[in-house]
Amino acid sequence: MLGFIGFLLVVIIMTFIILIIKRIIIENSNNQTTRRHRNIHVNQPSKNWSSKVIPHPNSKPIEPSVRHPSYKEASGNGFLSTFLNKGNYGEYLTYKELTRLKGYHRVMTNLYIPTKSGKSTELDLVMISQKGIFVLESKNYSGWIFGNERNKNWMQMLPGGRKFPFFNPIWQNSGHIQALKAVVGIEEDSYYHSYIIFSERCKLKQIQVSSPNVVVIKRNRLIATIKQTIQQTEDKLTTKEIDQLYERLREYTLVDAETKQAHIRQVSKR
Repeated sequence: MLGFIGFLLVVIIMTFIILIIKRIIIENSNNQTTRRHRNIHVNQPSKNWSSKVIPHPNSKPIEPSVRHPSYKEASGNGFLSTFLNKGNYGEYLTYKELTRLKGYHRVMTNLYIPTKSGKSTELDLVMISQKGIFVLESKNYSGWIFGNERNKNWMQMLPGGRKFPFFNPIWQNSGHIQALKAVVGIEEDSYYHSYIIFSERCKLKQIQVSSPNVVVIKRNRLIATIKQTIQQTEDKLTTKEIDQLYERLREYTLVDAETKQAHIRQVSKR
C-alpha cells in the first residue's frame, strides 16, 4: 500500500513540474512575440515612405514564363493513339523535349495549314521563340538513312538490305515553311529554322545539307543543337509577338477527323 502511495506522489510531482515548465515556455514565447511587435511598430515606415522596391545590383531580372499544355491537350491524341502510333510517338517525344527548354517560347503540334492550291499541309511541330520560328519535321524511322538536300528522294535501309525511298524531308519542311509564311505574314527567311528530327533508333549514314537554317539530326541531339542556334541568333520576336503568333496559329490545331482524312487522301495521291 505504501509503495502505491509513493508511486502516486511521484506521478503528481512530475506532473506539477511539467506544468510549470510548459507555463515558463509559454510566457517566454509571449514575451518574445511582444518584443517583435514593438520592434515592428517602431521601425514601420512613415506615410511618405516610397513603396518602390530597389533591386540588388547583382540580381537577375525575372524572365517571363509560360505554361505548356500537355501533348494530349496540344495534339488531341490520347494515350493509345500516341503510344501505338510510331509517328505520333515520335512527335510526343520531340514535343516533350521542346517544352523543357528555358526561355519564353510556345510549342505547337499537328498544325494543318492551308496552301495556295487550296489543300492543306501538316506541320508536325512548331516552336515560336524570341529567336524566330522553329519548324520541326519528325521522322520516327529505324535503320540507316541516306540523303542529299538536292535529291527528291532519300533512302531508308533496313537489315537484310531492304530499301525504302521516302520524300526528301528538307523539301517537305520547306513546303511547310512556305505555307506558314502566308499565314503569319512574315516572309523573311532568317526568321525560320528548319529542323528534321530522326529517332535514336536510326543511323544517319550520309546526309548532305547546304542551306543555312536547315538542320538534320537525331532526337538525342535536339536540345543541344537548338541551344547552340539560340546562342548564335539575335532576337527577332518579343514575348508579345510570340503570343500573337501563337494565338493566330491556334485555329489550325486540333482539327476535326474530316480534315485529317482529307489530308491523308491528299498525301496518298502523291
